[in-house]
Amino acid sequence: MAIKKGIFQGCFPSNMSFEESLKESKKNGFSGIELLVEPSNDLPFDLIEQANDISDIAKSVGAEKTKTNTICINSNSNYIINIKNVVNSYGLEIHSIASLLMFMFPITSPSKKIRNTGIEIAEKLIDIAHILGADTVLFIPGMVTPNISYDLVYSQSKLIIKDLLKKSSQLNITLAIENVWNRFLLSPLEMKEYIDEFKTEWIGVYFDVGNILNYGYPEQWIKILGKRIKKIHLKDFLLDIGNIHGFTYLFQGNVNWSAVMHALKEIKYDGYLTVEVPPYLSYPLETFKHNSEAIDILINEMND
Repeated sequence: MAIKKGIFQGCFPSNMSFEESLKESKKNGFSGIELLVEPSNDLPFDLIEQANDISDIAKSVGAEKTKTNTICINSNSNYIINIKNVVNSYGLEIHSIASLLMFMFPITSPSKKIRNTGIEIAEKLIDIAHILGADTVLFIPGMVTPNISYDLVYSQSKLIIKDLLKKSSQLNITLAIENVWNRFLLSPLEMKEYIDEFKTEWIGVYFDVGNILNYGYPEQWIKILGKRIKKIHLKDFLLDIGNIHGFTYLFQGNVNWSAVMHALKEIKYDGYLTVEVPPYLSYPLETFKHNSEAIDILINEMND
């Protein structure tokens, strides 16, 4: 498979209709999108402890405002199929799905209710991906917090994921673990070992180039993780800021993009490059054009 250009739904301007955003995506050369799965009103939001952190994360990827035609975690299958048909009608495929709900309800939470809610959400995400025809769920394997230690997240997440893999493998859905500032899997060697311990092709890595920069070099991670990388997220990061507000548009931060693309070439990566940045506040249409042109530059770097 040749490299394909992907765009995250969070890149869509909130004041633009879903169909208009799809039209602009196709017009600007994108092949597929990653859909955002939103919360439903029946979830136990009163139990969420890291609400401010989640809000900051949402803003950093353009997911803080509800989009039109967004799928909710409890959307019925007919609605989901309709969304799929609309996307496909513009010549786009849905290659993966993501949800901030996995931050809100970590599968390794010490709270039984939060933990069980997180597991139910993971199961529903697998079902939604299957209905949409996506092959990947962006997966967060828990969070290290003052209330749950690193070693417990490691052991408990493995048990839960092993159980989830029974379902995802039957539906041909890959669980792609992303490095998402959850204080877990903080080295490429550890992530490599963690993935390999499952001994199945249905789990891999959703590698986010910008997320790594604050504590490592993405090109090194890419070479070490190799074929375990199933998908790539693209955004940049400003080290001088060094926190959640440091995320920025491609080529505006400190990522060594030439080294990153040569590392991807070295491991023979041939999947999606999906941009994951907020839309511009002014001239939102330029969001599609500039992101597409930036990815073209990156793909040309791989071909040199």
